[in-house]
Amino acid sequence: MFISRNKGQSLVELSVLLAFVIAPLMLVLPYFSKLIEARHYNDMAARYVAFEKTVWLEKGPENYANSGYGRLAVKQTTDISKEVPDRVFGKIEKAINSSLPSSLVWNAKEHGYATFQFNQSKRNDAQSLFAAFNPNAEQSKQQFFKVESGNGKAPGKISSITNGSLNLLELGGTDFNDKSFFTGSSSIQIASHLLLEDERFRNQPSNVSGRETKRRSEFEFVMNSSLSLLADGWNVGGPKHNYNQVRGLVPSSFLDGDILNKARNLLSKSGVPIVKKLGPSDLKFGHIAIEELPKERYRNE
Repeated sequence: MFISRNKGQSLVELSVLLAFVIAPLMLVLPYFSKLIEARHYNDMAARYVAFEKTVWLEKGPENYANSGYGRLAVKQTTDISKEVPDRVFGKIEKAINSSLPSSLVWNAKEHGYATFQFNQSKRNDAQSLFAAFNPNAEQSKQQFFKVESGNGKAPGKISSITNGSLNLLELGGTDFNDKSFFTGSSSIQIASHLLLEDERFRNQPSNVSGRETKRRSEFEFVMNSSLSLLADGWNVGGPKHNYNQVRGLVPSSFLDGDILNKARNLLSKSGVPIVKKLGPSDLKFGHIAIEELPKERYRNE
């Protein structure tokens, strides 16, 4: 007769599994769901930066001085970076102001979505998911986002051949924008969860200079998102610049000259009905109608 010595083994295994695996996992799962949410919004930020650069120049073209009326659609990357916190990560109920903020003042806990906050184990106070890149700075000067943008020539041999062909058309005066490859990137820094830290140092203050208010086991990691976009990106520096861009592509524009126009003007005044409409005010060779640049896209100066 054999007596089993394994009575209660399954209960002990289940208790160990619940206490050391399932329970901590249930506590950390909300944190990981917030990481997925943060990743999604960070992708949106990179997309916003890239798309903004397709319609706003970083600086004026070389012939901006002769563009006419001094109007130019320009928005610096630094200005776009100030828009990202409120437009992408800000609270839903907060109205979006189209005017550019004066500084990078943005508090992650007060101004961000509630979904970007989490509670540490055995703590009731909510903590922001975002950690500042410059934690030693004053609260009003802490930076939670790093944004970069750029545009250049599209990579690849086909693009290079296309640009070479467009250069031939520039002989007529048109200046094509061959920098049609736009990039945008956004970086955020994520704060660690207590259960993911080294338990030996959870209750010890940090011994690193500038991190006195943090735990020794506390860490941060950077989440990066980037987007590349191939677009036309054709932007003009004003009515005169716009006119010169298009004029080189209109073959009949070479007939629009002072000598020919004077001759046509004399013929139209001769009184002969058949040539009356040949005057430069009626028959406009290479005529280009310029649409005015919207006022909201005027350059400040």
